[in-house]
Amino acid sequence: MKNKILFLFLCICVACNRMPDDYKRVIEKAGSNRDELLKVIAHYDSLGQWEKKDAAYYLIGAMGNKYFYTGEIVTGFDTLFYYMDSLRRNKIMNPKNSVLVRSKWDHLVHLHGVPNPQFAEKYYDYEYYKATRLIDHIDQAFRIRDSIPWAKGMSKTDFYECILPYRIGTERPEDWHRQVYEAYQTFRDTTQARDRRKAAEDIYNYLSKRLGIASVFNSYPYDIPYSLMTIGRRAVCPNLVHYMTMVMRANGLPVSIDYVPLWGSRNGGHFWCVLHLEDGVPLPFDVIASKSFGDFDYSHYRAAKVYRKVFKMKDFDLELPVLYEDVPATLLGRERLDVTHLYTTTHDIVVELYPSAREKNKKRAVICTFDNKEWKAQSWGDIREGGKAYFDNMGSDLVYMAMLYEQGKLVPASDPFSLKRSGEIHYICPSGVQDMHLLRKFPRFPQILNLERLIVGSRIQGANKADFSDAVDLYKITEIPDSIEEIIFDHPQRFRYVRILSDGDKRMSVGELILYDDRDSDSPLQGRSIGYPETEKEYGTSYHAVFDGDPGTYFFTYGKKMESWAGLDFGKPRRISKVRYAPRSDTNFILAGDTYELCVWDDGKWKSLGKQVASHQYLEYKQVSANGLYILHNLTRGKEERIFTYEHGKQIWW
Repeated sequence: MKNKILFLFLCICVACNRMPDDYKRVIEKAGSNRDELLKVIAHYDSLGQWEKKDAAYYLIGAMGNKYFYTGEIVTGFDTLFYYMDSLRRNKIMNPKNSVLVRSKWDHLVHLHGVPNPQFAEKYYDYEYYKATRLIDHIDQAFRIRDSIPWAKGMSKTDFYECILPYRIGTERPEDWHRQVYEAYQTFRDTTQARDRRKAAEDIYNYLSKRLGIASVFNSYPYDIPYSLMTIGRRAVCPNLVHYMTMVMRANGLPVSIDYVPLWGSRNGGHFWCVLHLEDGVPLPFDVIASKSFGDFDYSHYRAAKVYRKVFKMKDFDLELPVLYEDVPATLLGRERLDVTHLYTTTHDIVVELYPSAREKNKKRAVICTFDNKEWKAQSWGDIREGGKAYFDNMGSDLVYMAMLYEQGKLVPASDPFSLKRSGEIHYICPSGVQDMHLLRKFPRFPQILNLERLIVGSRIQGANKADFSDAVDLYKITEIPDSIEEIIFDHPQRFRYVRILSDGDKRMSVGELILYDDRDSDSPLQGRSIGYPETEKEYGTSYHAVFDGDPGTYFFTYGKKMESWAGLDFGKPRRISKVRYAPRSDTNFILAGDTYELCVWDDGKWKSLGKQVASHQYLEYKQVSANGLYILHNLTRGKEERIFTYEHGKQIWW
């Protein structure tokens, strides 16, 4: 007993000697677990391992805001990972929107409730981590650095930020460093890689093809432990990035996580990995992509802010309670580093505020972008003398607006403005009138273009034999359509069967096929839908969707690329004079028969410029406000919409 008391006294004495401030704050919070944290420092002090002692100070000092969730509402969903594993072992496809996984998810929600951190058990690391676990982890981190060829000579910054941390996010604790290290021993023994890029590429090529998206995890609010991700292999972007980062780090590769909380030119955000090469150059890469390792290009989405996750919290010059008065809590993340300038042209900007905003004598303003539905906060800056707001390191080629944060709400404080790549600011204020010819309510991003491209090469055929052995090509699609295309025929032969046949090198992807026997008619021919393959709902979407009159539904085949088709059996030969077809798309083009409303931003709010029922695949607005910022609503259907300006007769998307 005397020896134990003496040891604890020694721990306290050691800890009090040259304690870093952040370490001291954590020790004061640790309560009954305080002695466990003190033992870590005493252990390395007694061995004279000063480098590991400094690392222990760093890890414990960073624990101040580190925590994890557990309890039934968390662990009750673990069976979902084992279920996805069983699907894979039984060779049952598990696509992004698998109805099987969705059904399992719904069952678990029924049993345990909707997963919500508010109802989970929350534990802070400084209350939970024992000395043995931390010592083992620190020793393993140094073993990784000192034994793996491409890890030797690593900078202290890379080591402390990437290899040393014992967690990535808020996942439940486990010894993932050692688990990964042992699981990939054969890889390290056999790889020809001698530098970081080659080693990371080899791991990426092995791991990325084994991972996939499961959309149900958009509703799963917890970070996932390494062991469960290894079993399930499916989740959403942030989870997959965390998993890839764990594997890379435990194999001696200094990998960080960069992310866009909210794109400046659309809704949503994105996470990806960044490998720090030997010369200090960062190499970003996606976890799941059709591109090769390191081929990272998101220029079609523009970022206002890009951040890097860091392990240790940064301090603000002001106390958080003071900042909370003027700044949304979402902008006050202390475990991130602004790296926007590494990905796009940035500028420090000064924004003129409304006189009414200046009169409120606020000290800080918020800069926002539009996220398809409303203005959302991107960053904050000081309001200085003269009533101007200053914002640092802002991404360019975007439309912004300065706002004030008042009682939990954002209030417009400036006109919207575009920040050009040159750094020029152009305020957008409606003036004069113009005519407008509108084709879409949302931009055509590459993801949609790639879906639409799948229909190219497809042929429309007529036949009088059910097996299409006498098929006649009526038309071949050679260009990428972006709306409902119309083809007029002058073919003398009549056909009982008509189909759209995919290019054999591509999966079938078609939204709609409408057939007419009279080119002047709007009454389509009716028949029995036929097609191949018969697609079970867990493997794709049925060919019946091609003839349901809704361009938002589609026929799509997962799995192997194969010749597939969708058609109609009229029961008797019919003349075909006109065909309308649509690709699988976002249906954000103008849909005839739908009701639209055009609005312009004016005097701090959206003002209607009128509603129209579309009679064509375009809208014409006459003598409406010019030089403004616009948004087009489809009041009949759909969700996606995007702000635009109108320049030289074209919609310019922001």
